[in-house]
Amino acid sequence: MQNLVIKKRVDQKRLYLISPPKLKWPYLFNTVQRLMGFGIISILQLRLKNENDDSIRRVAKKLLPVCHKNNVALIINDRADLAAETKSDGVHIGQSDMPCSEARKLLGKNALIGVSCHDSLDLATRAVNDGANYVAFGSFFSTKTKKRKGRPTTKLLKDWKSKFKIPTVAIGGIDPKNSIPLINSGADFVAVMSNIWKHQKTPWHRLEIFRKSFDKNLKI
Repeated sequence: MQNLVIKKRVDQKRLYLISPPKLKWPYLFNTVQRLMGFGIISILQLRLKNENDDSIRRVAKKLLPVCHKNNVALIINDRADLAAETKSDGVHIGQSDMPCSEARKLLGKNALIGVSCHDSLDLATRAVNDGANYVAFGSFFSTKTKKRKGRPTTKLLKDWKSKFKIPTVAIGGIDPKNSIPLINSGADFVAVMSNIWKHQKTPWHRLEIFRKSFDKNLKI
């Protein structure tokens, strides 16, 4: 599944979907299945912060075939060990998690590894040198999901794009409208959680709004 991110995309599968932190089963499974049908999700990150390891294992093993059927990569937040154990496609790590170089040794050369780099080109460059397949910049906008550690701009995305071919993920307060200038400035993917799962509308209603916005406004 590594080619989902490494190859230059020519379609509009730009969405990087992050799961809600608390498991509601089978709601999560059924909703993910439905959202995959919209054709704009490239990556699903399991960010089950409020669940134990056994729950994460069960969910990953249930969702992996659903993701692969729809050509979507499944990655685990923070836990390279669980990613390896469940044979998920990779891991996303923060600056305080396992170093990227160690995650690469654990998961092997074909795993998908992403690193949060806040608003720092230096951190992103270091991540790539340590074996990252993509780097995540954020938060671009205010968000209640987690404390804001960086304030990147579209200039950062343009600067990165001019120097590196490694893909970028823009994260933090993303919605159907503000995602467009980020992608048009160089972000390969936009990561979304709250705007899908916590909006007053249903997740599939929100994803349809994203799809319409991408269809109308992206400069591919």
